[in-house]
Amino acid sequence: MTITEMDGRIEELERQRNEALTRCAKLSGMNALLRQTLGEARGEIQRLNGFIPQAKAPVPEEQPSTPTIN
Repeated sequence: MTITEMDGRIEELERQRNEALTRCAKLSGMNALLRQTLGEARGEIQRLNGFIPQAKAPVPEEQPSTPTIN
């Protein structure tokens, strides 16, 4: 392999490395956003779980209303 060929190969490897680093940075940002969203979703699930006991509670029967005569 000539020096010119090695230089070309090194340049290609550096280009590939730089592209991989760029992809890693994008994925890292996406990962952070997904973690934040997951935390918010977990909080919302806990909030909604608070309503379950209320939903399971028996509904009191309504008493028939008696009309008032004036």
